[in-house]
Amino acid sequence: SDDESDDENDVNNDIDEIGSNTVEQKIDENEQPVKSTIPAKPLPTLVDLLLPPGKPLVGSDIINSFTWPQITGASVCRLLHRYKRLRNEVDDSIRDAKGLAPMSIGERKQREKESISRIFTESVGAARSGCNVEEAANSLSCGVNYLKLGAVERLCILKILVDAAYDSLRVHEIVDSNYKQRFSAVKALDAEERRAKRESREEIATADHAARENLAAEARDRFLEEKRNELRRLNKQTNEYSDTVIDEFTDEDIIEFDDDNKAEYAALPAPQSFNKSEVNKMVKRMQEQTAFNASRVFVITLDQIKDRDVEEVRYLEAKLKEFGDVDVYQLGREGSRRLERLKREIEQIKSSENTNVQ
Repeated sequence: SDDESDDENDVNNDIDEIGSNTVEQKIDENEQPVKSTIPAKPLPTLVDLLLPPGKPLVGSDIINSFTWPQITGASVCRLLHRYKRLRNEVDDSIRDAKGLAPMSIGERKQREKESISRIFTESVGAARSGCNVEEAANSLSCGVNYLKLGAVERLCILKILVDAAYDSLRVHEIVDSNYKQRFSAVKALDAEERRAKRESREEIATADHAARENLAAEARDRFLEEKRNELRRLNKQTNEYSDTVIDEFTDEDIIEFDDDNKAEYAALPAPQSFNKSEVNKMVKRMQEQTAFNASRVFVITLDQIKDRDVEEVRYLEAKLKEFGDVDVYQLGREGSRRLERLKREIEQIKSSENTNVQ
């Protein structure tokens, strides 16, 4: 009837609209940019269900003369999936370097279809003439006899396995080399740290020993100077020796002068009797002497500097008074130069005193 024909037409129109919407949706999806370099995973096979979750060990019961073709097929499927991902990463890096937009999903699928010719560059002609390694690997996974594959397919499968073994060997060598280099670097660093610590300890011990020796030598020098001054004072009262004789006394003569001097000299502190604080102060002084390239460094106060400047000015002014009121022309060239030099030195000292006061 007419009503039934109208209903059939409506159903057909609905089907056509659904089909057209599906096609448009697929077209829209293919035009979307890709977001990942990982291709679609291969479908699981019977071998995947039989394999354990971990990697099978060499010599296990899983790998034998009857099962190796199926395991080879499953391994090749995974390797092809990895190689496709690597080629996708290369494509994305090249487009990113050239500033191009990312590939669309449709373009990525087309590139993945041509991945076999990109993996087997020397077998492009065979790959385009109908050799499909992916189908061959899937066939092996499903239990097809290895000898039923074509010669080119078998060669391609062997090449994938050889390349994968080479990649694994290279990765192992790189990792092992990095580990050895890092281990050697750590050992060298440890040895250098031990050497630096040993040298530091030796330097500290050497500086400590030298500081103690210097402290003992200073104590001995002070003792001898004090005793020499005492002899001078006593000699002023007794007039037993002349000043020249006292100045010519050696250190041994002063020590052996009487029993008191011998006892006091024997009681002088030994190098090991000084405490750590005294040793540290002496080490600091020795470092300052080394920095200033001097045998001794004396620290004086500002008042001492002022007193020294005052004495220097007095001395220079006394020298200046020796010239009197003589005319410069009467002094001659050398005399006038000396007079100007004295005046200039006095002026410099006085100006430096004013600067220190400010």
